[in-house]
Amino acid sequence: MSILIDNIDLSQIKENLLLNSFRILANGGLVASNNVDGFTDEFEDESGVDTVHSVNQSYDSSNDLYTSLSVSSKSEYYEGSDDGVMPIGNNNGNVRKAGQSFQMSVGACTVTKVGFLAVADVGSISGNVKLSVQTNNGNVPSGTLVNVNASIEGIWSENSWNEFTFDTPFNLEASTTYWLVAETVSAQAENVRGQISNDNSSPSYASGNLAYYNAGFWSAVGSNDVSFRIYASTLNNMTLLSNTIEAENQPSKAYFVGMIEGVDAITYNTDFTIEISRNEGTNYTLGNLSYKGTYDTSKDIVSCEIPLSSQNADKTIIVRMKTLNDKVLKIHGYGILWE
Repeated sequence: MSILIDNIDLSQIKENLLLNSFRILANGGLVASNNVDGFTDEFEDESGVDTVHSVNQSYDSSNDLYTSLSVSSKSEYYEGSDDGVMPIGNNNGNVRKAGQSFQMSVGACTVTKVGFLAVADVGSISGNVKLSVQTNNGNVPSGTLVNVNASIEGIWSENSWNEFTFDTPFNLEASTTYWLVAETVSAQAENVRGQISNDNSSPSYASGNLAYYNAGFWSAVGSNDVSFRIYASTLNNMTLLSNTIEAENQPSKAYFVGMIEGVDAITYNTDFTIEISRNEGTNYTLGNLSYKGTYDTSKDIVSCEIPLSSQNADKTIIVRMKTLNDKVLKIHGYGILWE
């Protein structure tokens, strides 16, 4: 006996079928899987992804996910004339520090590395030198880190660039004054000091100035700039394409379920989109994603139904996922059903 039931919403059944398929793959450490009129990929490896035509994707093999590719580059810097010095360490018995203020001309970004250009030391510095990024307080460093991770120690080398990479990158905002500060970690013998290249004849860095710490307080030197570098990673929007998936018959619609973890605050359909093609990428139809709950506490379950009948006739499916507006998120996997 068969029973015909009309006008029943099957979306929850489809969602649970795809979620169960995802769970089986994840628990078993299995690669992308074809289902009956469907496909699931939890990114156990990259075999289900078109890595050639995808753009700006970064695969995390330890956690089986994709994120947008970020590139670290020298983003804010001044490399001026070497006609003066700014000491750090000990100056006539006083602790001496140096600071250069700056603003990130690239806008909001994630800082990965910083550095100063050192000239010849006076004496031999003992121990490490610490570089930190601090907030501004009345045109001098505040003594407060912009982030708990914004401090790094390393060995100081004279007559070279001293560039230290942070253990954990951190974010800086646009149009905000910050300070890059250099200081010795331990007390130095009298007049033992490192020296930073200081342009005191023709400084031209427009977004900051020099300051020095001596005898217990900071003093601004508005007419000088030292040679410094700030490296930041800029995020590239990602386009993640599946490999082609061949359906048995020409599909008229598809149902998508994705597992997304937002690092930034994410607005679905604005910062993350899903499109499906049934004709090997000749046409794509954009889906309207809805939030359906959480998976493993940290991942959003999002889904949508996408009509495909307006596309050119074919049955070669491609799934296209995009991150937009430089938002950071993690794609843990997805599944589709078609009919």
